[in-house]
Amino acid sequence: MSPLKLLGPFAHVGSIVANLFSRLVRSFQPIYANESRSCELLAAGCAVGVACTFSAPVGGVLFSIEVTAVYFAVRDYWRGFFAAACSSILFSLLRLYTQSSEVTVVAFYQTAFQHRSFVPEELFFFALIGLFCGVTGAIFIFLHRRLVLFLRRNRFMKIVFQKNWFVYPAVVSLLHAIIRYTSFLGQFMNGEVYVDHGTRRSYL
Repeated sequence: MSPLKLLGPFAHVGSIVANLFSRLVRSFQPIYANESRSCELLAAGCAVGVACTFSAPVGGVLFSIEVTAVYFAVRDYWRGFFAAACSSILFSLLRLYTQSSEVTVVAFYQTAFQHRSFVPEELFFFALIGLFCGVTGAIFIFLHRRLVLFLRRNRFMKIVFQKNWFVYPAVVSLLHAIIRYTSFLGQFMNGEVYVDHGTRRSYL
């Protein structure tokens, strides 16, 4: 069956399940009786339906934003994406064990990949890599925020960097050049370049 025929029913079923969960939670959590909370769960249900159909969590979130609300809170992005990603992974695993392929959309022009591009046992390590990258990104954002606040609050830094706008990019460029210099830390960051005889004769 074509995935386009499954999109409507899957999104509908996801919305129904989200509505039922909203009613269930509403009985012992009165805060979910708010209409905005119901819309948030409805958007997550639509995202889950699209993600299960096309194995595309980001597409599910964008679809839910488009069809469920005019105003979409920022806090709902990661909620919808988390629900869509979990449902997409679960649906792909179930399809992998019930059918010969985990792919839900058959492309018109087929590629020559292997039958299984990954095994389910590798998902744990993929999750660890994603967790490490997420924590690293959060640490980078935290340090960058502290640096910006320090530059804004320190009187000397404010005089140097805010009044002389060209000093800040010059200092950052200088530090980056020093760190990436090939005789310093750059020797551990840059890869080796192999130049063949023809290229060497043409450019050197």
